[in-house]
Amino acid sequence: MAKEWILNMATNRWGLNKKRSVGPVSEWIREAMPRDEGEWEQAYRERLFVKVTEVVRAEIDEVTLADCIAYIRNLVIHRTFEGYQREIETVYGQLQQQLGVTIEPASDRLDRLFNVDF
Repeated sequence: MAKEWILNMATNRWGLNKKRSVGPVSEWIREAMPRDEGEWEQAYRERLFVKVTEVVRAEIDEVTLADCIAYIRNLVIHRTFEGYQREIETVYGQLQQQLGVTIEPASDRLDRLFNVDF
């Protein structure tokens, strides 16, 4: 599972199936000059392998504990708190007052079934 995730991440990260990443495929296959489909597949696989083993590894090695803490703090702590504040300001603060009814969070079941927040 982890290997598939890494390969999927690398393919999507560098768009290895897109023109902007590998160049025009027709141009690249001419450069590779494969004698058969197997050689062409090998050439393409090698490009993916280099990206995963060299580029991804180098990028992972650059990640520090401080990077992880800052990322999680921004993603989980800061953004969820901002969302919570916006929720209070808009849903509870305005709608509840305008409608004159108590607005409550939807149950987990309703949220999952119907994507309903309140």
